[in-house]
Amino acid sequence: MTKGLSRNHPRHSQRGVSIFADVIELDDQGQPVNAKHTGRRTAARLYRLTAGR
Repeated sequence: MTKGLSRNHPRHSQRGVSIFADVIELDDQGQPVNAKHTGRRTAARLYRLTAGR
């Protein structure tokens, strides 16, 4: 059993959206300026949650 949350935990999607929303930056027209960075950071954080690191 892993130390982190279960891989199928329903809150992972909620956490992903929360992390994404916290990191994303938008320009004056509402277009994302750091979408790649935001996606990578969200994926890395979710990985650490599921891997227990």
